[in-house]
This record gives sequence, structure tokens and C-alpha cells, in this order.
Amino acid sequence: MSNSILAAQVRARVWMMDIADRLRSSEKGQGATEYAGAIVVAVVVVVALIGAAKGWNVGERVKEKIDKIFE
Repeated sequence: MSNSILAAQVRARVWMMDIADRLRSSEKGQGATEYAGAIVVAVVVVVALIGAAKGWNVGERVKEKIDKIFE
């Protein structure tokens, strides 16, 4: 194998590893994801509170659904 081909392969490999490292360490969009997660949790809490106030048996329904998943 010639030195020029070997050098090209090494450069390509280093370039690919650099791109992979940058993508793994990127925090782009992390804040939006955290806010979305907080909103989902808040909605679940509000629905559970409304359900409890209206007499829905939220705990029993959740238990039934979980049991159904693991049947």
C-alpha cells in the first residue's frame, strides 16, 4: 500500500472520528428536551389531580394498565 493511500485513509478515519465526537458531545436541543419533559410531567400531575377530584380511581386504572402490559 502506498504512503499516499495510507495517509488518505488515516485522514478519513480521523475526520470521521472527529465528527462522531462532536455529535456525541453536542448539547444542542438539550434545553428544549428538558422543558418538554417538565411539561409532560406537569400535565400528568394536573390530570391526576383532576381525576382524583372528580372521583376517578387513577391509581387503580394505572395499576390495571401496568398489569395488562405485563400479562
